[in-house]
Amino acid sequence: MKQSILLIWVVFLLSSCVSTSHMVEINDQYKGIKGIKLTQNLIGISAEKNASINGNKYFSVSFAYNLEIKKNELASLTLNVQTQTPLRPDELDSVIFLDLDNEKIKLISTDSSQKKIGKRPNTTSSVSVATDDKTEEQIITTTTENGSYQLMFHQYKVPENLWVSIANTEKILYRLYIGKEGIDVKLSSAQSAKLKEFFNRAIQQNKMSFPAIPEGQKKW
Repeated sequence: MKQSILLIWVVFLLSSCVSTSHMVEINDQYKGIKGIKLTQNLIGISAEKNASINGNKYFSVSFAYNLEIKKNELASLTLNVQTQTPLRPDELDSVIFLDLDNEKIKLISTDSSQKKIGKRPNTTSSVSVATDDKTEEQIITTTTENGSYQLMFHQYKVPENLWVSIANTEKILYRLYIGKEGIDVKLSSAQSAKLKEFFNRAIQQNKMSFPAIPEGQKKW
């Protein structure tokens, strides 16, 4: 198989993005929703060694964190995960692990797996992969070819008691599963900083959404 075929799934979602992280403010006056959204287009590396370049198989993975605050309601923070693979019978597992400074947290999807199948044209792109060396990232250039692919989705609720933990974590890694195949998604220092910024802003916005307590009624 051609070298370009072996990595065709790495860059489809990333080829249209200049930056791997994008944060936007939400202020929907019609639905009465305020909040923020962070999208990160990342690279997952299979835990299974194979005959591809450097013995690794790469996956394109997109993470979207959404904080929504409605008037007189508790804030809701969700994580939407989308991954792209060649057509295969395996599904994206409902379990995801967050490795926060070597502390492993398990989240279970709040919905059933969704799958979408499509085709794409030839493209040539360069993407970066987080590494353990000083440069933090490895650049991979690859050419995609015509072919069918599938997108798989899951959504997870991030409990409020994890927000501070993530905001204060130095090293962040995700572990996904497609069937029984483990996929590791490691954030670079820049990607981790953006995620921590998102959670710090989420914590502040959540505090501001509660009405101020009069001085005479404060317990401390």
